[in-house]
Amino acid sequence: MSAETEKIQNIIKSISENKKEIRTLTQIKTLTDEVVNDIFDEFINYPRNPDNKMEAFEILKDFQLIQYSDLFKGDTVAYFKTNEFWNIKLVIGKVVGQNKKGFYSVKLKGSKIVYVLPKYIFRKLTDEEKFKIQLIEAVFTL
Repeated sequence: MSAETEKIQNIIKSISENKKEIRTLTQIKTLTDEVVNDIFDEFINYPRNPDNKMEAFEILKDFQLIQYSDLFKGDTVAYFKTNEFWNIKLVIGKVVGQNKKGFYSVKLKGSKIVYVLPKYIFRKLTDEEKFKIQLIEAVFTL
């Protein structure tokens, strides 16, 4: 058996053993669209927000909406900074821990660390997750 075949069989085995739901790319995009629209709907009339919204859609193509229980140290995450409602921004960082109050420590560009617990949080899809999704989509379209 070739190394590639063995790797694919291991991925298929991990899919069947993992009880966590794997969404299709269409489902991920639909959820992302709903969340982004929910965040911007009330504030889209502010001049910067339409551009910020379009930028968020573009960046979030490689992310999926997750539950906090699916968040781990080292994950690349994205969340919306909404305290400046006239200029809502998507923030990207890496999870470095969690404090006693349940807030996540996220390292931003440079060395700045913030503590966040946003309403919505997205995690960047790994190459293996993307492959699993594509594999599942291929199997179910046969």
